[in-house]
Amino acid sequence: MKTQRVTLITLGVDDLDRAKAFYGALGWSPAETQEGVAFYQLNGLVLGLFGRAALADDQGRPGAALGTGAMTLAQNFSTEAEVDAAFEAALAVGATALKKPEKVFWGGYSGYWADPDGHVWEVAMNPFWPLSEDGSLTLPGAMSKKDLPLGFQLMGAPGADEDLLRLGQVYQKHTNWHLQHPADLSEGKPAGRSRGPLSRLLRAR
Repeated sequence: MKTQRVTLITLGVDDLDRAKAFYGALGWSPAETQEGVAFYQLNGLVLGLFGRAALADDQGRPGAALGTGAMTLAQNFSTEAEVDAAFEAALAVGATALKKPEKVFWGGYSGYWADPDGHVWEVAMNPFWPLSEDGSLTLPGAMSKKDLPLGFQLMGAPGADEDLLRLGQVYQKHTNWHLQHPADLSEGKPAGRSRGPLSRLLRAR
């Protein structure tokens, strides 16, 4: 069994009924509810809502002040208009606006809101991350020998953001890996291949 995976994300909430009503107003339906907890089936994992104090007890640290904001949840969309609509829909049912959606330095478009318990959500459009029809995301890349997608990451020194974006755009221009999905393999389409060494791609700018 793989170790690099997430099965369940649990959000500690002050008022479970209020939290369920908020997510219900966004169109979410729990797949399972028990006393003091609600579970929502997502794409390949589950999100739970659990009383904040009970969550601290369950963690073995009763009375601990469980904070928010050190991590964010995110929903990606295919267009800027969809991001705007999702942001406004959240505000309409009680979310707090943290950052109105706007174009961002890495070439996408994103904003942030917080639910009634302070849990932070990002809504974003990333032009380099195509989504499946069900809204799920597989990082762009090649396919492994087991027909699984492989992610591709570029890293650089602090302040090298523009160079990394430029390099990513050159790489994407000269390959079709970012267009490959697991479904393509079932249709007999091979994963994309680079047309030459990376140095050649850079010279092609």
